[in-house]
This record gives sequence, C-alpha cells and structure tokens, in this order.
Amino acid sequence: MSNEINYIELLNKRAYIPGHIPNKENILFKIQGENIGATGSLVIFSGLPKSGKSTFLTACLASAISRQPVFTLELIPDKLRPKIAIFDTESSESDFYKHIDRIKSISGINELPENIKPYNTRPDDPAMQIKLISEYLENNTDTSILFIDTLLDLCNNFNDEVESKKLMSWIKKISFEKNILIISVLHTGKDGLQRLGHLGANADRAAQSVLQVRKDEGNFILESKFLRSSGGFLPIEVKYNKDSNAYILENKGIAESKLHWKYYSRDKHFEKLEMIFTDQKLLSYDQFIKEISRIESRGVNYCKEYFKYFKDKEMITQNINGFWLDSRILF
Repeated sequence: MSNEINYIELLNKRAYIPGHIPNKENILFKIQGENIGATGSLVIFSGLPKSGKSTFLTACLASAISRQPVFTLELIPDKLRPKIAIFDTESSESDFYKHIDRIKSISGINELPENIKPYNTRPDDPAMQIKLISEYLENNTDTSILFIDTLLDLCNNFNDEVESKKLMSWIKKISFEKNILIISVLHTGKDGLQRLGHLGANADRAAQSVLQVRKDEGNFILESKFLRSSGGFLPIEVKYNKDSNAYILENKGIAESKLHWKYYSRDKHFEKLEMIFTDQKLLSYDQFIKEISRIESRGVNYCKEYFKYFKDKEMITQNINGFWLDSRILF
C-alpha cells in the first residue's frame, strides 16, 4: 500500500541523533531585543475583546514593513522567504480595510509591499478557513510568517477537547513542516486572565510565547505571560494621541536603563559614550567591551554588537596605535 505509513521510518526521523547539530534558531520576532518567536513556533496575543491586541499586531506588521522597531516590537521576516500572510477571520470588510490603512499609516507608506499578503476569511466556516490557509502555504513557500486573527474562528467549539486538540496539532504541524512563525490572537475570559476552554489551554502549552494585552484607563498595555525562550521584557504601554491621530509609546512603562541599545536616542548614545570614556580617553578593544559590559550589565555578544554600532556610526575612531577614542561625529 503506497499510502501506508512506515512507522519505523517515521520513528527514526523523530529520534535523537548523537553529535547532530541542529540549525541555528531563526528568530523573527523580538521585543526589547528579547527572543519572542522563531520559525517553527507559535506566539499568542491574549486578552479581552477590544483590549488592544490589534494595536500591537499592527505594530508588528509596521515594524516588518519599515524594518525598524515599533513600540520596541521588532518583526523580521526571513530574507529568503520574505512573505507575511495575514488571515483576518473576524473583521467586517470595512474594518479589514481600515486595519490595512492603519498598517500603511504607521509604516509611512501609501501601498502595501508585495510581500504582505492580507486575506479576510470572515464569511468562511472553520473547516474552509483551515483549507484556505493550507492552500496558501502550499502555493507560497516563500512565506516565513503567518498571522491568524483569531484562532477562535478555526474551531466550532473552543471547549471541545477533541476539536481543540486537533486544531492545535494542525498548528504545530504546519509551523514545523513549513518552517514558519505563526502569530495568533486568542480572546480570554471575562476577567482578562482566564483561558478560553480547552483551546486556550492547548494554545498556551504549544506556544513559544504568550503575550497578555490589557486596557488601563484608556491605554493599552502589553506584558509577558509566558516566555519559553526569553528572560522577559518590561511592560509596554501605548496611548492614543488625539493631536497626531496615532498611538504613541508611554515611556513610563519602560525603564530606559533596561532597554536594548537599539532603542536608545542619539542623546542616550552620547551619554553612554561619556560614561565609557570617563576614566580614560583611549581604550583598547577589550577595555571598550569591558566598559560597555560594566555600564550596561550585559553579556559579551551584546557589548560587541554595541561596539560595532559605535564604530559603524563613526562615533568612535581608532588611532594609529590601535586605541579607540570618542570622535563625536553626529549621525
């Protein structure tokens, strides 16, 4: 029988192989420099309806388009597979297009790039939506990120144990076989914390990261609920600014001393240089790295990346004896 499963062969594929070195983790989603989501995994944004989940999803997409962090969220599609698919399962046609307009507005563009592929599948039942997503992935192998808003619309009964388990098995399967990062939304119960039935419990267990969104006095706050691959990030609080007709980051939610250097302002970089060169005006490379580590309380890789930034921006220069000094060339 050609369709018969060879269980021995399948078991051998799943076995641990001594000496095997797996491929380096391909991180596509970061918050404040921390690993939130990689290919082959699932990230969940959870919270009450209308709590601001779509605001942070929009920020993710705007980051991918503008190629810079938005609200300290950074989404980076794979260079060889740049497509990002968006399956909106619950919005009306009007809201769907308004959402796309917000993405374009935050990104500062008039038209979506060709690698962004949005679909509105609200009219379709759960089985058809799953088929449409599967069909898309089969015909777009250059996709590395898949948004599903929301998981709830891919099943008939979120409290059905068998159906919920089957849906999450499919999610894990396509993330593995297609080597994609799946970012999805899942509503919580009335208290904003309780998971929705068996679907919520299974999604939490399958996810690399579960991010909690809540609303407080009109502001939207993003916090970590469960992170499998990160030590955590500081809460992100955004508020709507009537004057600019846009959401802005509230700095009080993030202690700047804990931010990754990527999110420092120009003045903050200069302040760090002042601290680095306080005792000595000439530093060897090793001394420079040690000073960054002392000031930032970070590891060697972080310090080397920060040194490279200073060098690339010509904020430091090397003299003929190989020592580094503060050149203060504006960037």
